[in-house]
Amino acid sequence: MVVNVYRYFISQYPTFGSYKKPKPYLVEASPYFWWWYALTLNKTYSCLCDLHDSESLLTDSETDFPEAMLQVYKDFGDVRYEGCRYRAFAKWWRERVDTGETRGEYLFAEPKVEPAASRIVKEAEINAAIQCLDTIIISVNVKHQRQHIDAAISRILKRSLITTKGRKVRNPESSAARYHLPKSFNISALKKTFRVYELRIEGERSGKQITNYKIADMVGLSSKSDNIEIKDAAYENRKKSVQVSRHYRMANDIIDSVGCGGFVF
Repeated sequence: MVVNVYRYFISQYPTFGSYKKPKPYLVEASPYFWWWYALTLNKTYSCLCDLHDSESLLTDSETDFPEAMLQVYKDFGDVRYEGCRYRAFAKWWRERVDTGETRGEYLFAEPKVEPAASRIVKEAEINAAIQCLDTIIISVNVKHQRQHIDAAISRILKRSLITTKGRKVRNPESSAARYHLPKSFNISALKKTFRVYELRIEGERSGKQITNYKIADMVGLSSKSDNIEIKDAAYENRKKSVQVSRHYRMANDIIDSVGCGGFVF
């Protein structure tokens, strides 16, 4: 008997609108985009990608990289890109890996799930079901009335099922995906965090450093996080500066962590 299986994502998976011209607001709504984007910003990982362009250098140089990062490279591959980041992400997400899955499914989707119920007709299927801790086998005498069958099955399920509330089922902490988020994230906060990082880096590269309170205004960070009355502009600017520094630090933490397979935020 052929049993259909399906995959699903605990966190919001990306949609694109169009693969050739992805809509940024759709792509950015998925935390998986920010995972990929953070990896593209990891300088050590980029060096590893560079080495894989030259196989003659790879064997001798692999020992210079953390073992966890080498495993990440095997799974995530080359994430370098030129041009539109959203189009690059769409291409990377939809690439087929050795298993035949798309890269996004392979990395972030939950393990294949069988239907809630199915009819077993082969002895091998029965034996497999017996060995599976997540499966119960019910024998139904089809000569009985439907209402009696339904009532009997309901009693069995009531004794056997362990119910989990929907909110917990979709908790990233319960994920069994190869790579998963440690918790749910506020996408707006993620976007601001990486925008702060981008502005700081752009300022350093151009030699025209942007003040923290200017970055806060550009990103839209608010300084009104407490009940203290702001008495002067200096106080407000200090508050904004602290926020920018915190977001910049968080961006660096994420960028470092994704290089070794995690997502620290």
